[in-house]
Amino acid sequence: MNKKLSTILLTAIIAFFAPTEVFSQFGNCYTTAYNMKINGKTNIDTCKKEITLSVSYTGNPVYIYWNDGYFGTTRTVSKSGNYQAYAYDSNYCMDTTAIATVQLNDNYINVYGSYWGEEITLCDGKTIDLSCYSVGKFRWNTGDSTSIITVSKAGKYFASMTSKNGCKDTSNIVKVRTVSFNSIKIKALGDTILCLGDSVELEVSGVSGKLGWYPTYENTKKIKVGSSGYHYAYAYDSASGCSGNSNLITVTILTPPVVQLCMVTVDSGTNRNKLVWKKTYDKKIVSYNVYRESNFAGEFDNIGNVLFDSTSQFIDSWSNPKQRPFTYYITAVDSCGNEAIENKYYAHTTLHLTANLGVSGENNLNWSDYLGIYPLNTYTIYRSNKGSSFQAIGSVAATVHSYSDLTPPSGANRYFIGIKGATDCMGTQTMINSNQVAFGILNADQFDISQVNIYPNPVENTLTIQNTPVNGKIEISNAQGQIVLSQKSASSNIQLNTANFAAGIYFLRIENSIPVKIIKQ
Repeated sequence: MNKKLSTILLTAIIAFFAPTEVFSQFGNCYTTAYNMKINGKTNIDTCKKEITLSVSYTGNPVYIYWNDGYFGTTRTVSKSGNYQAYAYDSNYCMDTTAIATVQLNDNYINVYGSYWGEEITLCDGKTIDLSCYSVGKFRWNTGDSTSIITVSKAGKYFASMTSKNGCKDTSNIVKVRTVSFNSIKIKALGDTILCLGDSVELEVSGVSGKLGWYPTYENTKKIKVGSSGYHYAYAYDSASGCSGNSNLITVTILTPPVVQLCMVTVDSGTNRNKLVWKKTYDKKIVSYNVYRESNFAGEFDNIGNVLFDSTSQFIDSWSNPKQRPFTYYITAVDSCGNEAIENKYYAHTTLHLTANLGVSGENNLNWSDYLGIYPLNTYTIYRSNKGSSFQAIGSVAATVHSYSDLTPPSGANRYFIGIKGATDCMGTQTMINSNQVAFGILNADQFDISQVNIYPNPVENTLTIQNTPVNGKIEISNAQGQIVLSQKSASSNIQLNTANFAAGIYFLRIENSIPVKIIKQ
């Protein structure tokens, strides 16, 4: 570098800090030969963030510099302020521009979330705080003017402000997207109240992302459920980490209920054992099975079935209460054919009354215990004389099983033992009767049905009966003890029309015979 140029450079640097004092030491050499101007203006007001300043001049200056240390005829400024340029000629004389006052858009505004980034994902139901920093007053595009806003919806969020010189500026845009699982729904493709061994299919819709079920942990859109509890589906979006649950469906598995007999008594109309019980609702019960103890202790035979919609009682047409006690229990059968085996532990055993004439003319009564009602406190003795209504003539504690009518009235006397109390779960207190015994009454011999030929059995449309007594009473009853046919036999061989009978079990009785079981197909 030659000596002349070095001197000019040194002079320019010193002039930046104190131009008047410095140049006075160099002969106070000034010139206006270059006619210098900055962009042709002395005031520059713009909403731009930066602007290029250019020096125009005439002639050939050796060097041009700026009051803030920059060199050259053009430069870019990004700050508002006063700018001035200087030029030297070869004699070290300096020319200057007028001071140019520059006003730029000095706004600074920025928006960010809880973490830096301009794309934010929100899980359904979640929120995020967005913050704004600026050098002046601002307003969000939501209308808020607070420095922090809380958002929960998808959209674009930004803020804007106006500078002192009226320039508007807008921040960066933060995009918020939401991942929603509100569309996940499950429905049951059938009844959700099931009997044991049955199942229902559940189906999910509106799933995006990975699918799962609770509590089975399956990942198919349909599952079969055969256990009690609540069930729901859930989805997981691995990209966002969001998850959501569907609605709940509760599945209830009904186990067969334990059904207890209210009582077993002797039906006054048929003189057969009548079983009475209370219905259990909302358990999908379709019918009740009736069981009677066989000739082997602890072994029971199914002797009948009563539909749920029928009267909750059953008359055992095969029973003869005069002969012996009988033991019964019932079960509730649900729509899947299930029945609770525990029912057999709630069996009832009937009262059985026997009698004999005492040596002094007294009537002695003896009976077996009634089992199935606990506690059982009292047995009451009833008597009818000469066909009159029965009257209570005495009572004994339930631990006693005999009674003697020491002075019975003259004429025919009939007796039975009764239990009176809350024994009928149909809503009233009903007497449980034993069989009746009679003194002074001649009983007709029971008709021997073994001499009668009955066919076909099972029957469809016509039942043939051969060797029946002419003008004998013929009755057919259903499993509930209801008489469905009653007539007199016009001859010893008759045919009965059974075409309109519903399929099931029926009982045929001729005169006072033991009933015969008939199956209608």
